[in-house]
Amino acid sequence: LRLSNQVDSSLSTLSQLCSESVDLQSVLTGLSSFGKLCVIRGCLVALPKMVINVLFSVEDDLIRRTYQWSLLYDSILPTLCRECHVGVDGHYKYHAVTALFIGMQQVKASMEGKVTERAIAAASATLMTESYDPFPRRTEELILDVVWSNWEDPLVPTVKQVQGIFTLLMDVCHMSSDAGDRDAALFFEDVAVKLLKVGSHRKGKYALLKSLVARVGAQRMWELYPNLLHSILDAFEDDSICYAACTFLKAFLSALRTDLARRCPQGSHEEWLRLWMPYLLKGMLSENDHLRANANQHALELTLKIDPSCLELVVRAMLVGSGLKQSTGKDEEVNSYAASLTVVKASSPEQRVAAVIACVKLGRAMGLVGADLETVILEGSNGKQGLGVPRVLFENAVTHLEESIRIDALELVCCHSKSTALPTTLELSLLRHALPLNMRCTASSFRNKWTSVFRKFLARCRASVDKINVQKQAQERPDGKMRYGRVGKGAVATTDPKHTEKDLLVVNEFLDWLIGYLFNSVYPCAPYTRKFMAMQLLQIVLEVWPPPSGHGIGLLDSSILKGFYRPKASVTSEDRDTEEPSLSAYRLLVSPKGVDVFLGVLVDSWDVLREKAFTLLVQLPTPLPGYGTPESLVPILEWALQLMRSPRVREGDAGALILRLIFHKYTTELGWVISLHPEVSVSSQCTSPEHASVLFVHSLLDMVASEVRLAKHSGVESVCEHAFAHGPLLALRYVFLQVDYRIVRSIDGRERWRNCIARVLKEFVAVAGLAFDVVSSSTIPIDDEDVDGDDGLAPSSQILTVSCWLSMKEVALALGILTRRAPLQLVEPTEVSGVGNGVEAQSLLTFEQLTSIGEYFMNVLLRMKHRGAIEKTQIGFESLCERLLASESACLRGLPDSWQAEVFEYMRRPGQDQDDVLRRSAGIPYILKSLFRAEPGACAKQLLPKGVAMLVEMASDTIADGEDMGSGTSISAIPRVHAFNTLRALFSDTNLATDCSGYYADGLIHSVRAFSSAHWAVRNSASLAFTSLLERMVGYKNMDGKDSSRTGITAFEFFHRYPKLHSFLQTELREAALQLQEGRHKVHPSLFPVMVLLSRLRPSVLSDNLDDALSPMSFIIDIVTCTVTRHALVRALAARALAPLVPPAALRGTILAMVESLYSDKQVAADSSRAACVPSMNMIHGTLLSLIQLLSRPGRSEEFILSTDDCSQIFASLRLQVQKFFFERKTPPSWVRASWIEMVNQLCRWLRVTLLDDNRSQRIDMQMRTIMIAACCQSLRVGHSSQCLDATCEDLRGPLLQEQKIAARTLVEALLGSAEVSCLPDSEYDSEVQKHGGTVALLRHVLASDVFEVRKAAFKRLAAATHVDNTSLLEQLGSTLAERLELESDFKCARPLLQVVRKWLGSLSPSDASPDIWAALRRLYERSRAGSVREEAVKCMGAYLSRCLGAGWNDELAQGISWWIALLEDSSQTHMPTSSRSACGESIVSSGMLCLLLSAEASCSNVVRDSIVRVWLISLRLLEDEDESTRRTIGSHMSTALSAYPENKIAVASPVQEGKIIEAVFRALVRAESSGVLHKYLIGLLTGCHKGSIRKSDLELVRKLFDREVDNHHHEEVMFVQLASKTLSIVHSCRSNSSVVADKTAWTALSDGWRHEMCRELVENVKCIKEMQTASLWAGGVTNHAEIFIALYRSLLGLLALGRTAVASHVSSSVMAEVAEVVTSVLSIQLHPALQSAVDRVSDAYGISPSSFSEVNERDGDPEAVSSFGPFFLLSSTSVA
Repeated sequence: LRLSNQVDSSLSTLSQLCSESVDLQSVLTGLSSFGKLCVIRGCLVALPKMVINVLFSVEDDLIRRTYQWSLLYDSILPTLCRECHVGVDGHYKYHAVTALFIGMQQVKASMEGKVTERAIAAASATLMTESYDPFPRRTEELILDVVWSNWEDPLVPTVKQVQGIFTLLMDVCHMSSDAGDRDAALFFEDVAVKLLKVGSHRKGKYALLKSLVARVGAQRMWELYPNLLHSILDAFEDDSICYAACTFLKAFLSALRTDLARRCPQGSHEEWLRLWMPYLLKGMLSENDHLRANANQHALELTLKIDPSCLELVVRAMLVGSGLKQSTGKDEEVNSYAASLTVVKASSPEQRVAAVIACVKLGRAMGLVGADLETVILEGSNGKQGLGVPRVLFENAVTHLEESIRIDALELVCCHSKSTALPTTLELSLLRHALPLNMRCTASSFRNKWTSVFRKFLARCRASVDKINVQKQAQERPDGKMRYGRVGKGAVATTDPKHTEKDLLVVNEFLDWLIGYLFNSVYPCAPYTRKFMAMQLLQIVLEVWPPPSGHGIGLLDSSILKGFYRPKASVTSEDRDTEEPSLSAYRLLVSPKGVDVFLGVLVDSWDVLREKAFTLLVQLPTPLPGYGTPESLVPILEWALQLMRSPRVREGDAGALILRLIFHKYTTELGWVISLHPEVSVSSQCTSPEHASVLFVHSLLDMVASEVRLAKHSGVESVCEHAFAHGPLLALRYVFLQVDYRIVRSIDGRERWRNCIARVLKEFVAVAGLAFDVVSSSTIPIDDEDVDGDDGLAPSSQILTVSCWLSMKEVALALGILTRRAPLQLVEPTEVSGVGNGVEAQSLLTFEQLTSIGEYFMNVLLRMKHRGAIEKTQIGFESLCERLLASESACLRGLPDSWQAEVFEYMRRPGQDQDDVLRRSAGIPYILKSLFRAEPGACAKQLLPKGVAMLVEMASDTIADGEDMGSGTSISAIPRVHAFNTLRALFSDTNLATDCSGYYADGLIHSVRAFSSAHWAVRNSASLAFTSLLERMVGYKNMDGKDSSRTGITAFEFFHRYPKLHSFLQTELREAALQLQEGRHKVHPSLFPVMVLLSRLRPSVLSDNLDDALSPMSFIIDIVTCTVTRHALVRALAARALAPLVPPAALRGTILAMVESLYSDKQVAADSSRAACVPSMNMIHGTLLSLIQLLSRPGRSEEFILSTDDCSQIFASLRLQVQKFFFERKTPPSWVRASWIEMVNQLCRWLRVTLLDDNRSQRIDMQMRTIMIAACCQSLRVGHSSQCLDATCEDLRGPLLQEQKIAARTLVEALLGSAEVSCLPDSEYDSEVQKHGGTVALLRHVLASDVFEVRKAAFKRLAAATHVDNTSLLEQLGSTLAERLELESDFKCARPLLQVVRKWLGSLSPSDASPDIWAALRRLYERSRAGSVREEAVKCMGAYLSRCLGAGWNDELAQGISWWIALLEDSSQTHMPTSSRSACGESIVSSGMLCLLLSAEASCSNVVRDSIVRVWLISLRLLEDEDESTRRTIGSHMSTALSAYPENKIAVASPVQEGKIIEAVFRALVRAESSGVLHKYLIGLLTGCHKGSIRKSDLELVRKLFDREVDNHHHEEVMFVQLASKTLSIVHSCRSNSSVVADKTAWTALSDGWRHEMCRELVENVKCIKEMQTASLWAGGVTNHAEIFIALYRSLLGLLALGRTAVASHVSSSVMAEVAEVVTSVLSIQLHPALQSAVDRVSDAYGISPSSFSEVNERDGDPEAVSSFGPFFLLSSTSVA
């Protein structure tokens, strides 16, 4: 383009850039595309607006016409629009879009400033040409094309610029409309309609729609697209789209409100609410968790910001619609919204509770409701902001089954906007209701949130009471009287002191109950979840109210009720009613009993519980209550030493933790001197804590030295029975954690610690020297008599190995802690042998000691083969390296570098053999990982780049063949094996992923090349390194059918991230493809890894460009070459690699071309003329496999949509193909036909998703399905004389089986998808289907096939069809299913068969439930040995019984039910697999037995009642199952069934937790009080199910080295014992007061027998306990042991149940005397607080005088505290009322 220099003076700026006759186009030609883009952007920014708007007269030589032209409108804008489409990468596109954005800004500014108008006017005056439109319609379309193409670009800045361009475009169009050029309203509406019709999942459209709301109008937008709010609701299901949709929704609703108010002021608000509120409620009450959460969190919030008054209306709509609140006059407005109420009524109770809680939570956060929860329950009146939410809804919410609802409700209860607000009675009541049910939550996320909320609640309690106390003290006058009103300026306080005192009493009572409940929850045999939660909350209690340092109670003295009450000594008799309530639970918590309880938890099998118990004990006063003298501390020390000598970790760790506790409490805080060897001694003579700590460490070292001497004298085997030195070493490690080296300030103290550390290193080296040979040995000699007998601990070889490796582990960990915490010697290279400075005088570890420690670690890691010892040694070595690399001394920082060099020398050393590469090079990778991970993160890495580069270099060495060591490995190849093993470990390490990412490409290149190595060890290690790199670079393999962008990377992104790999992989692939083309039989070694890598990539979302040097499309030619090779596996893998390489723009053409290439009309004509080259079977097979992968690749349905014409073209090709492949005499091989069927099936699935819902599309779908059915029938030989495979040809049997399996699966899917096959439009193939009898006949043929694989495939597909609800179809298949039940023998086929049978049984009527079906199910269960088949059979039995129960009970049915219940009792035991227990639960649910009401009426027979009770008891066991899904399944059905009981107090308005259901079940079981099954169950719980009396072995610390843990950690036996006791007491009361004399007499005799048996068992247990107390050490007495506790507890509660005060008159004097004797004997032993409370209640129940008891031991603490908590402390007040 030539520009004339004779222009207006306004072109002076442009004239400076180009002289006369200068061709700008020739100047720009020499620039790159990006350079041209920069010039254009510079012109937009630098040139004045008048210059870029000036009009020129341009002559077109072709058309001989003169037209007007401007730089901005006619050159820059079209050029930038074109550049936005041709960008080769995201970076270029971003700059092009940014330049276009600047251009649109210039356009808008030019139009607003009238610059364009003046330019046009000047041109019209001088040039005298036709009118000029600066912004024509074609320019708008060009810019809109840019917007449509880039509104969802992967680069977020690009999307932001595109949104800005769209907004500017709308502004420019609006200004053009104002100028009278065109009508912009129609343009805006057209654009809005296009955007609204786009799918709701398109995130980019919402920002564009937001800019259109003000121009189109919200009401008009609603008219254009009435389904607008529904589509937005669908977008809320995706978290990534939700926020964008909310921004548009807020703008839309605000504009809609304004439009309605402008159009009709009267009633506009009601009309506005009526439009959107049903949609909001639908989202808030949705079953989709994501949709419901996003609607509650985002949609509700933005509506309330627009109109805060909507909150009350939304809440009332939910309450009135759900029936929780009766409609009143105030709710007439709600009743007018019928659509909203319909949505609420259609929702479930769970959804309504969640929605109301979300409304209240959001309303409180926004200040729309009162801060107090009581104001939410109140109606809004008298200025109070109330919502009228029923209290029962909050009770349901805090005990809801869903954790998110529970935590939201608990946050409402516990938190307050004012941190000093005193908790209300309602809040305390809800907490008291919720806490017991939330103690056993298994989800760690809920536990963390709940403890955080609980901490805020306790902090609020303390802050509120402290504030009241401060105000109280400030209000007191000097004369001691109180005045009302606030001190200082301001209004007089309205709070009544008496009312405040009452509130404080309520808080005091709640805290007393809370602490007592938490303390009692730490009973010895409590489940893990309860103990953990209780100790976590108790820890918070002690943090908020820390106890005093000495004896006393800190809770009362510090805050609660302080200043409001007189001390107890000053309380007169007339003031007893207002006496200060004592926090007895807190006193018990910090009493000797409390200390004993937590000491008992230290021996728990869970590591976390032991740590929690230690933390709690540390928080208690110093010295520990009950252990304030040296004499009282000695037994605990002896017990700890006994525990430490156990070879099991749980006891050894418990003993070490006790020593750690004593060291912390008595040595470091009190300065007591404690000696552990040779005898235990404690001296309370105070010395410095530093000196006492050194003596304590020396005492532990004496124990270690003693073990070492004994091992040297008698052999290591002699000391391994008590774990060698593991216990003392573990205690030393804990002690090193507790030592504060900063207190070592004196010269003598530092010298003592230096000597101590020197001795530590000496003893550690001695232990390691003895244990090293045992642990490093690859084989351990085992004697012939070395067997694990019933009485032995374990085989001696096992004990030896375990003890030695535990000792090695503790040596490494202790050294790591010591080097991490102890002060180091700061030395420089010139000062290594010199005297240090002042800092050196404070050091405890010298340079020589650090060097020796590092050499020890290196020696262990290089020589050890034991994986556990290596991993623990690595931890210590890493700690040492971290400390050295962070040191200020260059000499210390250089040690890790020298160790790294030593490792590489070790890897290259001569003389290596096969043992050196065992365990993946054993400790070599761990050394380098430790060195690299130890480098400081804030500094540049030094060791890692150097080390990884050396490893890559070592891995790339081409090793010549040397001496063979066996297994195809050469000695010279071992360093390369080491390198690959180490690289694999480094690349797999998450902590090193970022730092190692720069070496991924090199590592992958050398790994692929190593596949060509002649040595097996190199290939093996390289394949593992390749796998590690594949996961790190590409991500984990996506699940089938799942499209997740987080777990994959596109091919475009991969090669631009690792450009070096593009040329390498292409070279390797091309070489492999050429080798295949040459016809070589051997496949190139690099072919498989290259294709595996390509197949793991994801398809690119952007169109690819072959001009790009890194284009993935460059691989397609070589991959296509591999798809036609003779190797079937290569063809399959090549097809998978091809799918992600085809860009979206070429996908449609590729699929059509591939389908056409198989067989088409053109090929038919060519075949007839013999002029075409018929494709080979390998080519056809490869094409089919490629089509399958292309049709099933993720996101395919959104990449393009085939038109109906395309589908018709495909159908025509498929018709010819099915004729050639299946109906001609010479057909392709089986594997080709199988792939063709699978391809057509995949194509049909896709078309059903993408085709429109019109008649033509449906016809195409049915035609495709008909072709598929015909091909499958031919493959399955339907109608042929024989269906059996030819077993004479084994080579053909496999492919033929595969074809028939795919055909069977596809045929079933096609038949199920067709409403009626006989109505298909294609008459040719319709006859093919009809001649076999139609759909049912074909299904019967496949399901009854003689070929096992065919039956299996058909049944699996039929069972997986979740949409199969056609009752008539299942009924017609009933005879075939029943026949297969009798004949099927293979478990792989029987399981899907039973799944189909279960669906069939659900459709049967009671009259069709034949006994033969039950018999067949029983026989199949009995003859099958596969667990999965038995489980499915059990489920089917439940479904069958549900049909039979509809016809009533009979003897045959009762017999079958009895057998079924016995089967459930065996299969639901805790030791059975989880799947078996889950199957029992599903069987019970499907049987409907729980819905049969328990009744005590005579009309209900004993057999029926006992059967129902047995089913309920099995359900109770499953409700306590360890598997959460099993608990939820059975619990949901049980809560529904319990709602039928009128006396049931369980709230069925929402799903509740299992604990609430369990209590309700026991209340319901009281109805069957005459059932012998119930009596047996209750007595079994109270007597331990015949477990027998306590044995001395119950208290043995170690019975086996690896004892089996309990099968069910979730089950809480004590809770069931308590429920059984309460239930039995009610039954006992009813039966003892029966009006029938015979029943009363029989019951009395029966209860006396039970009572006598319990008394006898208690007496025997007490005798055994007394013997144990003298022979065994146990903190708090042996009743603190789990098994001793439960044995005594159940017997005591059994006596309590049979001796309640209400029926005491029925107890004889002899029984009273027997019970009194038993109680006296029980009180003679040291009891756990819960046992003490149970004994007191038994005494009260039998009226035994306390004077007959022996005095309580002094260590029992506060008697009031012990007796204030009943034996039913785990139960709520409503349980078994």
